Parts: sequence; structure tokens; C-alpha cells
Amino acid sequence: MQHSLSNTLEITIDGDLRGPQALSLSDRLPLGEMASADHVVLSLNKVSDVDAAGLAMLVRLYSHLRVRGASLNLVDVQGPCEDLLRRVGLDKLLAAGATAKPQARRHAVTMPIPAQA
Repeated sequence: MQHSLSNTLEITIDGDLRGPQALSLSDRLPLGEMASADHVVLSLNKVSDVDAAGLAMLVRLYSHLRVRGASLNLVDVQGPCEDLLRRVGLDKLLAAGATAKPQARRHAVTMPIPAQA
């Protein structure tokens, strides 16, 4: 399926998707821009770790977009994160060999560093 680049939003996640920080992802996303996007691309090249909370947020984002007829792709996924997504069946969201499009609207989300106990 081809998507208009003007309706594509690329979001780069900077930091791991773990625990409470992963659950805060929805508070950090550009919801206004996402509402007008037909296609959202999450670049995960700066994510080195994802846990169950991170997976839950990705599934929630996918479901939210799908309900309104938009799509989600994950790009620049590497190593253990890619392996985990494949093991849990989220590999259909992986855009094989895809990287972000230069013409897409862009937004960066920096994840907080978890406090040490």
C-alpha cells in the first residue's frame, strides 16, 4: 500500500521502551499530528531494549491507528528488539529494509532515563 508522503509522520524514539517509561510514551507522542496522518512510521534505531510494557504500547498505538484507518510501520529496528518483535508476532509491523522517507513530517520523542533504585 502506497502512502502519500504529506500524510506520513515519522517519529523517532530515543531511548528504551521499558516499564513506566514505556507507558508514558502516549503522553509524549504528537497526537495532533498523528490525528491527520494516514501512515505513522516509528524509527526505533535508538531503542536498544523493549519489555512487555513497551510491547503493550506498540500494540496500543497500532490498534489506535488501525481503528481510524491509518497504518503503522516500525523501521530501523535492530538486534534484540527485532528478534523480540518477531517472536511475539509483531513482525508484520516491520517494514523490511525500510528506512524513513526524507519528505515525511518528523517528530522526535526522547524517553526518560529510569531512576535508579
